[in-house]
Amino acid sequence: MDKISVLIVEDDRLIAENSAMMLQTLGYEVSNICSSAAGALASISENRPDIILIDILLKGDQDGISFAMELRQDHDIPFVYVTATSDESILERAKVTSPYGYIIKPFNERDLHSNIEMALYKFKSETKIEQLNEMLYALNDINQLGENAQDEGGYLNLVCEALTHFPSFSYVWAGLLDEHSNIRLEISKSFDGSADNVSPLKSDGSLVQCIQSALEKADTTVGTHSLDDCPECSLGELFPNKPIISTKIAFGEKNYGVLSAIVTPNMPSNAELLRLFSEIANKAGSRLHFMESQRQF
Repeated sequence: MDKISVLIVEDDRLIAENSAMMLQTLGYEVSNICSSAAGALASISENRPDIILIDILLKGDQDGISFAMELRQDHDIPFVYVTATSDESILERAKVTSPYGYIIKPFNERDLHSNIEMALYKFKSETKIEQLNEMLYALNDINQLGENAQDEGGYLNLVCEALTHFPSFSYVWAGLLDEHSNIRLEISKSFDGSADNVSPLKSDGSLVQCIQSALEKADTTVGTHSLDDCPECSLGELFPNKPIISTKIAFGEKNYGVLSAIVTPNMPSNAELLRLFSEIANKAGSRLHFMESQRQF
């Protein structure tokens, strides 16, 4: 079992090094020690930790609270504040970021261990519930609004938008196949709009392996990959260190295409979320089959 990795963001070197020694004694792995928010963000991009210890009164352009706010908005990593302050105005600011715990200086190994374990448990439980609700809301939207779609492109656009309405889905791509198994129609959306209409296809129009592999499976189970393992995929530069999940859009024996999404790191390990993602693809296959049947009459 891999050790839990902890990033320490603390500008007092002595406190940081003492914290690192205690963490290692407790069996944790210290991913890095950073004295500023900028250094911590750079460290996260290179080596993503499981949890972060943040000094509230961090010096520099960003204090610990503004750094935590950025973590909440742009990253999916739990954090615990480390503080010696009793200033009510600072603590009120800190509350807004919804930390997963507080450790009061000075602290000991027991304080570290209990706060980290409780924070990880809380984060895992909350994230699972939030993501399950997101998937159910998306599925409900697709069920309700899908009947109003006039064509394949409009329907797939609705599916992609329903998923990227939620932060668990950084990017969603749907592609339909022609009779030669080439992509004849593709739709893509991103959570923040920065990668809308970005295509993962190779220059010759073929699918990259991280998506192609979903079509090679006998059933519609979801395949998961790291973008780092697919160097030919252009999405890797836009979404570094993110996993991609893909599944067939099918009805009966007919493959209509593939649905892919770049998601938060914990999603591929959640079987229920993957089942719901597969159900959304199956729902899309059923709707596309209905549209095809209507065109034949």
